[in-house]
Amino acid sequence: SDVCSSDLFYHGRQYKVTIAEANDFIYEGRHYKTLSAIAKEICGIKVSGYDFFGLNNKRALKEAAHD
Repeated sequence: SDVCSSDLFYHGRQYKVTIAEANDFIYEGRHYKTLSAIAKEICGIKVSGYDFFGLNNKRALKEAAHD
């Protein structure tokens, strides 16, 4: 499987998220099954991970990972 890192942004701050597999995202050394779980870790509330990071769908995430 391909491992990609992507710089995602929220309120002007950069967050490095590594996409190890389809349902394996790594943020600050911890594994998460969804971007939403990472978004909740950052902002403290349940929110759509794609909306939180300004990605409108999984294709956008895949494209962001390869930038």
